[in-house]
Amino acid sequence: MTFLITVIATKSNQYGISKDVEVLRTALSREGVTFRHSDPLEAPSYSDIAIHLEIPILGWAAWAAKNILVVNPEWFVMEAWKSLLCRFDHVVVGSGSSGTHGGLVAGFVGNHIDIPIIGIGVSREPEQQEPLVYKEACAVAALLGGFEIPRDRVKSIGGYWQPKYSVPNPMMIEAVRLMARSEAILLDPVYTGKVVAGMIGLTRARFFKPEDKVLLIHTGGASSLSAYEAVLLDA
Repeated sequence: MTFLITVIATKSNQYGISKDVEVLRTALSREGVTFRHSDPLEAPSYSDIAIHLEIPILGWAAWAAKNILVVNPEWFVMEAWKSLLCRFDHVVVGSGSSGTHGGLVAGFVGNHIDIPIIGIGVSREPEQQEPLVYKEACAVAALLGGFEIPRDRVKSIGGYWQPKYSVPNPMMIEAVRLMARSEAILLDPVYTGKVVAGMIGLTRARFFKPEDKVLLIHTGGASSLSAYEAVLLDA
């Protein structure tokens, strides 16, 4: 069976991205794989690997056995964002399968950013979650050159995901409604709803100082709101 690699990138860009596509076409064709260049607006179909240039296209990601995101390095120049990031005292993120949380930890340690990252568990308590996050962080560090990840850089908070993963609870419902009504920000009931519920809970428990600046990383997922409409609207 032919191994199919699809590069997802706009076909209207005749500058840098089009040259990137041709570089990938030449390199991958030498390996004997089938190469396909698809526009994000085209109807997705199966790929063994989908390579997303600059922007992850979720519709295509669902059809691939494996997905690779190639970021634009111009968007991630440390001098451009580090001065902004360092204005924050805490970073809050969801901690589920552990990839996002672990990747952030590795990125912060590797770039000598000492801001605490707080992972709000969406499926496990800290004693089960933190070893998974630490393993992911160490794996990323190994890929980036093999630096050490201090174990105390991994912090997870539990108590906000029960009774089960993806099952609603009153704290999540309050958070989703509050953010929608007061900030016009949509949260999903499975991940970010429970993450913001955790952030609200920590705030009420005075975990943060009144002067602290907290950065919440919103990982998306609002498309699942419709599945929980009756619960969220109290229908």
